[in-house]
Amino acid sequence: KHVSVVLMTTAETSQEMVLSAIEHQPDGYLAKPFAFNLLKNRLDKTLIRNEALYNILSALDDENYAEAIKNCDLHINESGRYSKWCLKAKADLLYKLGEYDVALHIYKKQLSERCEDWALLGQGKAFAAQKKYADALKSFQQLLTANPMFMAVYDWIAKMHLALNDPDTAQKTLEKAVAISPRSFTRLHDLAHLCQQNNDLAQATNIYRKTLELAENSIHFSADNNFELANCLTQYAKDLQGSEADKLTREALNTLNSLASKFKNDILVKIKTKLIESKVYYTMKDPSKAQAVLDSALMLSESMGEENNPEILIELASTYTHSNNIVKAQEILKELGEKHANNEEIINKIELLSEQPFNEKTKLIISEFTKNGIELYEKGDYDEAIKQFARAMRQFPKHVGLQLNLVQALLGALNQDPNHDKNYQQCKTCLNQVKNSASLQQRKQRYQDLSDKFDIVSKLRK
Repeated sequence: KHVSVVLMTTAETSQEMVLSAIEHQPDGYLAKPFAFNLLKNRLDKTLIRNEALYNILSALDDENYAEAIKNCDLHINESGRYSKWCLKAKADLLYKLGEYDVALHIYKKQLSERCEDWALLGQGKAFAAQKKYADALKSFQQLLTANPMFMAVYDWIAKMHLALNDPDTAQKTLEKAVAISPRSFTRLHDLAHLCQQNNDLAQATNIYRKTLELAENSIHFSADNNFELANCLTQYAKDLQGSEADKLTREALNTLNSLASKFKNDILVKIKTKLIESKVYYTMKDPSKAQAVLDSALMLSESMGEENNPEILIELASTYTHSNNIVKAQEILKELGEKHANNEEIINKIELLSEQPFNEKTKLIISEFTKNGIELYEKGDYDEAIKQFARAMRQFPKHVGLQLNLVQALLGALNQDPNHDKNYQQCKTCLNQVKNSASLQQRKQRYQDLSDKFDIVSKLRK
């Protein structure tokens, strides 16, 4: 609670432990050994502040933000001792309430008088909320230059690079942050996901291993950590051969087997474990074992009444996708999407695997991306069109229409520079995904036309 006082005392003095603790924003941090008077002074100082700001802090605890802002104004107007604290709190609350212009006015006024970290951070966040990503990035980079140990700003810089469709730089930004402060589970987890999306599976598996280790004996302990590592190892092994692939699939099975004793009474964990095991055996080129484990998972889910559980069905669709049973996977996702059309969390998970949108909101988002991308393509601005469609693909990676649009934009750029390796490989990957999709028949002619054009470009490469 905001009215409470949290002061950490510890013998830990290493940079990684100190930064990890400070990221949780305690009211104070004391490293042993320390004098009793120092502890007393810190506590007295914090308690006096909290008493003076009690009306604001209690309003925050009640989530009565309008009352909190009113009390901040009263303190500021009285030129109270904690006026600067109140100014920051007021601006941050206005941002939280979506009053971005008003919040920006406060941040900018403060920056015109004196450059404060909180004002630069707030200004960047407000710009980001207004989708002024380049302006936001500039604020965050200015803050990072002034304070390279301000860890939260790395996260915001990565978000802005993603918004500007530069996932590689976003990954590098988080990697820098993790090198400085390697014990933030949330940041490591975000980095692992990003590496996986960027198809940097070697790095992704390394980071997932670290998150698994860090989560042990913490509030982040969950079977999902094992599932994510096992899935990533399996995905990585699928692209490798021989002993390298064998090593990764063995690790995936060991990662899953370690759940048996920790979650022995959790039926959902048992079912999901079997579904991912099926993927592993398919990757090991043992289809009969993969099918047997899959059948066992289906039998267990039916016997325990979990056959309609959305979490299980999404993992089942993922398993079918992994084994190239695309039609079956899409059937499951379509039925699930229709049943849970108003559940945003479920729809977001479905759309990472689905070739089609499931609600009007998603259709509108895709339509807007498509309209903007086509306009750029028709102007001959192929690079920007690629960025637009690639940004859409980050949200809807299996959407066939978006993949074909991206291919068309990539071919436009490749006609100008056939030797651009990144564009060429991305084009090739998208065409292969469309070729194996359940929706191919509906778009077969367009796919064939684009595939023929890709073959022509391939012959022009040196």
